[in-house]
Amino acid sequence: MKRFVILFKVFAVSIIFFAVSCTSDEQKESSKKDTTKTEDDAELAENVSYQIPSPEELFIIIKQHKLPYKENLLNSTETSYTTTIAKEINLGIYVADLSYSSVFNMNQNTLKYFQAIYKLSENLGISSVVSGAFLDRLKNNLNNPDSMSFISNGSYYSIIQDLDNAGKGKTIAVVATGGWVEGLYILTNLVDKYSENNQTINKLASQKVIFNNLYSNLEKYSSDANVADVKKDMDEIKAIFDQLKAEKKDDGGSSKNKEGVIVLGNKEKFSFSEAQYNDLKLKIKEIRTKFIKQ
Repeated sequence: MKRFVILFKVFAVSIIFFAVSCTSDEQKESSKKDTTKTEDDAELAENVSYQIPSPEELFIIIKQHKLPYKENLLNSTETSYTTTIAKEINLGIYVADLSYSSVFNMNQNTLKYFQAIYKLSENLGISSVVSGAFLDRLKNNLNNPDSMSFISNGSYYSIIQDLDNAGKGKTIAVVATGGWVEGLYILTNLVDKYSENNQTINKLASQKVIFNNLYSNLEKYSSDANVADVKKDMDEIKAIFDQLKAEKKDDGGSSKNKEGVIVLGNKEKFSFSEAQYNDLKLKIKEIRTKFIKQ
């Protein structure tokens, strides 16, 4: 059975936000309990060996660069999906929407998207992946944004870990693709105009490394006709990223540690031309529209 690892060290960043933002002893004690639980989930997820992206890192970039929260960019939770592939893709999309809401402490929306994730998981026959315990913890911590962030982050680790344990690598590949596409859709719609000095766009170019991992995983399961269709959509994105050439070495991006596990960072720096960025933005919008209307 193939083993998976969350590519981004989301919890390290989340813990920093948590330490800065706690304002009362009561909040600290409550959040400490949830932190312990979530760190345990993270440790489980990091003991595996195939790299997949988490949408959370993109949204931390959004917040760091002072981009806004726009609810109208989120996928509606009222849509009814009937096919398995549509449910898997939109499970990933809802995970991204949950992460975006969580990073901005939009707790009611965080709860709403977790409920949508729980419902889709039940429809897919994987409700044990997103346990009712997570949902109860979210409901009980609506007034504690720090705990909400930890719990919602933990749900993604739990989804990947449990799907992996169940041998559902194909589902992981599709869910991860849905989440990645939604993350880029939101990010590219928050940047109005291209500028070669725009830090958000420059960070986005580094997604080439992340995308290559995502695409390789889809290729492994492309004997399935539905996955092959998703991969075909991603072929257009690959064509854009393949145009990007490494410019120089720096300390950012992804690299392998001595155990051979990819960690945050890629020592190659990439950048978009205006035409490449606009092409990516257009293709992501087209693919995302197709995904949510399946």
